[in-house]
Amino acid sequence: MYERSVSARRFSASTWALPLLASIALVVHAQIFDFVCDDAFIALRQAQNLALHGAPVYNLGERVEAATSPLWAALLALGLLLRIPPVPLLQGASLAGGVLLVFATWHLVRRVLPERLFAQAFALAALVSAAPVAAWSIGGLETALAAAAITSALAQVDVVERSPSPRAATLLGATLGLGALVRLEVLLLTVLVLLFLRRIDGKLLRRVAWLAFAPIALFTVFRVAYYGLPLPHTFYAKTAGSAGSRVKHGFGYGYFCIGELGFFLSLLLVASPFLVARSAALWTARAFVPLYVAYVIEIGGDFLDLYRFFVPLFPMLFVTFTAAASRAFDRYSASNAVRLVVGVLAFVPHASKQLSLGARALAVQDVSRAKLGIEPIGWTKRAAVEWSLVGAWLKGAALPGDTLATGAAGAMPFFSGLPNFDLLGLAAPEVARSGKRLGIRPGHARYATWEQIKAHNPAFLYIEWRPGERAGWEERGYVWIRVRTDGFLTTLLVRADRAERVLQRPDVEPLPK
Repeated sequence: MYERSVSARRFSASTWALPLLASIALVVHAQIFDFVCDDAFIALRQAQNLALHGAPVYNLGERVEAATSPLWAALLALGLLLRIPPVPLLQGASLAGGVLLVFATWHLVRRVLPERLFAQAFALAALVSAAPVAAWSIGGLETALAAAAITSALAQVDVVERSPSPRAATLLGATLGLGALVRLEVLLLTVLVLLFLRRIDGKLLRRVAWLAFAPIALFTVFRVAYYGLPLPHTFYAKTAGSAGSRVKHGFGYGYFCIGELGFFLSLLLVASPFLVARSAALWTARAFVPLYVAYVIEIGGDFLDLYRFFVPLFPMLFVTFTAAASRAFDRYSASNAVRLVVGVLAFVPHASKQLSLGARALAVQDVSRAKLGIEPIGWTKRAAVEWSLVGAWLKGAALPGDTLATGAAGAMPFFSGLPNFDLLGLAAPEVARSGKRLGIRPGHARYATWEQIKAHNPAFLYIEWRPGERAGWEERGYVWIRVRTDGFLTTLLVRADRAERVLQRPDVEPLPK
């Protein structure tokens, strides 16, 4: 008995070694990007108000839900209560989501390919070497955690189908329920799961449905009572543009993604769920992929680089691709040596492509992306650093009662501590409803009018500097200044009645004419 228990422990240790090594590889890969997206500070600002004031809002006194993910904001609030510094908190939370994604993918590939250690290793290696997965496992947003919830749910669907039990149904329902609090798109997966699991025992199916829908239903009741809206305000802000323009931009975004990943690789990845054995989990994946892609196209794609919205699809596509290849090897009774050689030959170009994508993404400017309104990761990283420094400067320069107005609604307002009027409307309902139309860039469809800005009368105003508009802003009672902050020279507008005092600071100068 003792020998068997030692053997069991050794087997367990060797089994867990694969996802642990993959997790370490993902963390190392993510460090190449080492950035925090400005939007992450929007959620962190709401988390801060929740932690310190018990109010899950963007600006105190305004019941506006600016965070896209309520569970992510709650987790960040817990981190702030533990006194974790802002940037390490955001990056650490994202990395934790990335590690969960690795283990969820491992769970799924073990269900699809049991006792196929090399195939499991290949799927995990493809995942952790993917530049989009690595980048959005450190960028400060909930992307990796949402992908982990979706992947884990697919693995648990297989458990429920093959070994139905109350415990398995409870785990599946809880995963879907918590996942919907991370990203609402998980509700689409929930509907598909219930559709493809309809043949299991009715009591178990009802258990899954209850646990999957109850959390988001309860939170929706709270959301309507507290915010007055059934969906996050960001949903209304991001869909402010016309549907036709969004879809057109979304197709362009999807086509650009396919062009970078490669048409044949993209086709093979998307087709791979249809090439493996039938099961509820795989049927769910088959239905979810095209519906989710259609959803991303309908909302207009994204303005952030490395296909953030498509990251939740990567794990299931890598797993099913690996399963399809294994099935082909089995059909022709391929030896282990052949599988190894083909696996290496497939992985090397994949890894090389991902390295080139990652290196390209770290550029500050990219003409091909600018045409689609996509920010390279390098630009996103630099902007968040600059806006963090400007926010810290504002905190020292502002007087009690001062306010800020900027469309850079994350790091600058967070580090300044000032109430902010969001010029893009993600945290300002009046802009989302009636701001002037700006374009088709996702999340940047409307912009505040002068009348709306004037109504808020901000002491500081951060907008894009355009020489031709200088006189107009001066006539409206604002003065252009330049602020030096640790290597950055930033242009701001300050209200005329505050300008004389601000210009006395050694790090401030009037904008030359």
